[in-house]
Amino acid sequence: MRQSARFTGRHAIVAIYFAFVRSKLEFNSIVWDPHETKYNLLLERVQRKFCRYLYMKMYGYYPYLYPSLFVSGMVGIDSLELRRKCALLVHYFLLFTGKIDNPTALSRCGLSAPPQYTRLRSRPLLATPRVRTRTAQYAATHRAVTLLNTLTAQHPDVDLFHSSVQMFLQKCKECFS
Repeated sequence: MRQSARFTGRHAIVAIYFAFVRSKLEFNSIVWDPHETKYNLLLERVQRKFCRYLYMKMYGYYPYLYPSLFVSGMVGIDSLELRRKCALLVHYFLLFTGKIDNPTALSRCGLSAPPQYTRLRSRPLLATPRVRTRTAQYAATHRAVTLLNTLTAQHPDVDLFHSSVQMFLQKCKECFS
């Protein structure tokens, strides 16, 4: 980014950042998503600095006193945490719709069978697996099942087996932003 100081176009700066920096921050994020706050903040700090730099390029002054969430909203870049959650959910959505073949991950996701006399959607759609360790609690499958249950509880119109990917991604961003 230091070498691109002469670039003035927003699209060129964003393309360079997406290609060289954010691609490394998001590489394999489904597996290594940090569950500790300090590591999450270290990753987000890189993006916040870029958002402030981009804000300065767009508006002509550096936003010292503006909150980071405001600055990232003004430049139109989602947080890395939101992008990691959406990537995980889209991966498992594609797994459920049969567009990705991963029998190991699919075997760890169980459907909740409702009792005989219950109302529709009174229980979560997916059975959350019981875990005994923190490592298993923060594993990708457990996180995905928990997030998918949250998504289907807040947006009952989302169908994990027949919705389009674009509509599913839009609902993910609405739910977790």
